[in-house]
Amino acid sequence: MKNFKREVDILNSLNNPYIIKLYKVLDGKTTLNLVMEYIGSNSLYAFLKSKSSRKINEEEAKHIFYQIMEGIKYLHHMNTVHRDIKLENLLIDDFKNIKIIDFGFAIKVFTGKKLGSFCGTPSYMAPEIAGKKEYFGQPVDIWSCGVLLYVLICGQFPFKGSCEQELYKKIIDGRFEFPQYVSNQARNLISQMLNVFPEERPDANQVLRNSWFININQQINSNNQQI
Repeated sequence: MKNFKREVDILNSLNNPYIIKLYKVLDGKTTLNLVMEYIGSNSLYAFLKSKSSRKINEEEAKHIFYQIMEGIKYLHHMNTVHRDIKLENLLIDDFKNIKIIDFGFAIKVFTGKKLGSFCGTPSYMAPEIAGKKEYFGQPVDIWSCGVLLYVLICGQFPFKGSCEQELYKKIIDGRFEFPQYVSNQARNLISQMLNVFPEERPDANQVLRNSWFININQQINSNNQQI
């Protein structure tokens, strides 16, 4: 119940086009139900799975990932970290508009204060969480977004293991490779986000200003005006 209340409080504090809206909470006899904004039920996971290659080209990825990072930038500006960014927690509509959902692990953070909860989804976990260390919130979201971008354009995860412990070791080690077709700009951005040293990762603003996104903000703003 404590986590549920925290999720409701966080959702009530947010108002951003890239984040799912909470309209109200229905209190039943035995359950509490959230009435959320509806944009369809297609997750980014299902969207990728529908592709024969399980990936998308970089131009399409730019359009999708820019929206995700705008949502993350807003969350971090609101002193909130999501802690479970992954394909399944992103909804995409027929116009490829994105909404961040599922704030069950989200938490308010304070400057200089570290977190200690071991949470998230293993393949997207930052090395500081995988290593069960205390961590600052925003950099773990940036790491998860770096994993997400890699999956979007490569169709696979950067770190793999036959079991969770092997996976965590590879994440902590931080070494991964790119397919040959990935552009140098995308390689550079992902490598910055998947830096094993959290203090060296870019923040959301810096990610959005990366040269990989050239002209994409104008396209997004134009599309939003048309909608």
